[in-house]
Amino acid sequence: MINYFGLDILLFPLTFIIFLNYIFGIYNIGKKIESFVYIENNEIKILFYFCILSIIILLTSFFIIQNILYAKYFTYLIFLFFFIINLINIR
Repeated sequence: MINYFGLDILLFPLTFIIFLNYIFGIYNIGKKIESFVYIENNEIKILFYFCILSIIILLTSFFIIQNILYAKYFTYLIFLFFFIINLINIR
């Protein structure tokens, strides 16, 4: 809950939608890459998705070290990219 000038605002629906966008974005990117590379073992698939998440976190922390504005733009860019990928993959 965030307090804006005395108004308590619950951010649950918005943050949950953003969280789902990132999770399904990573999943859909993994599925796209998986179509090029055949991965048979389920444990390696989980590791593969974890590596994609780690790369995104690594790039974000790198941009934070360089300039916080770059990290902000990178986060917005990744959010929009995942949003577009998720819209494409809706069935």
